[in-house]
Amino acid sequence: MTKNEVLRRANFGKRIAEEEIEALAAYFVKTSLYSRIQGGHIDIIYGAKGSGKSAIYLSLLKAEDDLFQSGVLLKSGENLRGTPAFKDLVADPPTSEEEFRNLWKLYCLTRV
Repeated sequence: MTKNEVLRRANFGKRIAEEEIEALAAYFVKTSLYSRIQGGHIDIIYGAKGSGKSAIYLSLLKAEDDLFQSGVLLKSGENLRGTPAFKDLVADPPTSEEEFRNLWKLYCLTRV
């Protein structure tokens, strides 16, 4: 098989994680960052579009029962493919982890 044939047959998945929720588990790489999130050491994931936030989120949802058993409570969000809740923060994001936490606390309180 030639290099061109290999490349033509290669499948790198969908453009975004939300379009392949079921297949994601087969190739998702659990990095040290993921382990820290899963262990409850990180509460907020901040990153540009395409940086893997949704893939991490969807993988965590699949592990919700295991997380609960280890003392980590996971609260799922709504409308993954809709407008991000904090889209206006792109121009002026919080400058510290504490500001991120407080922002999410306020957001969660308004969703109850």
